[in-house]
Amino acid sequence: MYIKQDKLVIRDALDADSNLLAQWWNDGRVMEHAGFPNGLGITVEQVSVQLQSNENERRLIMEENGIPIGEMCYRNKGENIAEIGIKICDFSKQNRGLGKIFLSMLLKELFTMGYVKIVLDTDIKNKRAQHVYEQLGFKRIRVNHDVWIDQLGVKRSSVDYELKQDNFISYLSNQRKQNVSDLHPWETLMKRIVWLQLGHIENKKILDFGSGLGITANYFAANNEVIAIEPSEDSINQRWRNHEYQQLVGSTEKLRQFEDESFDIIICQNVLEYALDREENVEIIKTIQLVLYLQLQNKDILFCSVCKTIIVE
Repeated sequence: MYIKQDKLVIRDALDADSNLLAQWWNDGRVMEHAGFPNGLGITVEQVSVQLQSNENERRLIMEENGIPIGEMCYRNKGENIAEIGIKICDFSKQNRGLGKIFLSMLLKELFTMGYVKIVLDTDIKNKRAQHVYEQLGFKRIRVNHDVWIDQLGVKRSSVDYELKQDNFISYLSNQRKQNVSDLHPWETLMKRIVWLQLGHIENKKILDFGSGLGITANYFAANNEVIAIEPSEDSINQRWRNHEYQQLVGSTEKLRQFEDESFDIIICQNVLEYALDREENVEIIKTIQLVLYLQLQNKDILFCSVCKTIIVE
């Protein structure tokens, strides 16, 4: 198997991965939720044998930018049912939304292969994993109380989940049509306020500086030419793009690349109050636009004279 989505790859585990897999499986921090807080105590040779001998289970490696960050597996349970598992083993890559994307990649492929139902189980204490599975459309089937005992002699409980294709919610950016109603109610309100204040805009050149997940850039891209600038690659990986717009990675250095009055409107929403070099940002911004929309957590008179037309919220 080989699946690629932007800079993320899922591929078959090879014999050359045996050493890395042994490191991960022997790390109690990685294996704690699987019930092995002391690790498996497995050798590289034993991992190699497992990779070559288990015909009914496929072991997969997840990569970001060509670097392995975790592993997945799927098992054919018969009757077109697959059982899956996932572990992001590089702790620096956790809590970045990558799990939903990798799972979306695998689930899409398994449904394409003809599986009609995907099942999995997870430790009842692993609330973060349960939240991710439910966001993807998995339904909780049952809770299994005290069904097994881990390495330390502690009774463990698990939760069983299943997913059918009709319930699958993909988090691949080029497949899932995002809707503002998916957001937290407070964030939905703030976005709608911005859009209402700016009004209906057509055929304008707009810059969204500090675009985050690209929600506002995506909204205005329906009827305008939009360029978005955002320093966080994690946010860009999950950005909204129901409509086409240009996404740049960076910050102030990207602003310097534009000529004077390059944009009709610049939107800067809850960004400048967190910037260390905000005066410099404003000096650059005021030369390349006609209208500036600023939304600030804390208003500051500094920004009231930096452009030809300004809307401050």
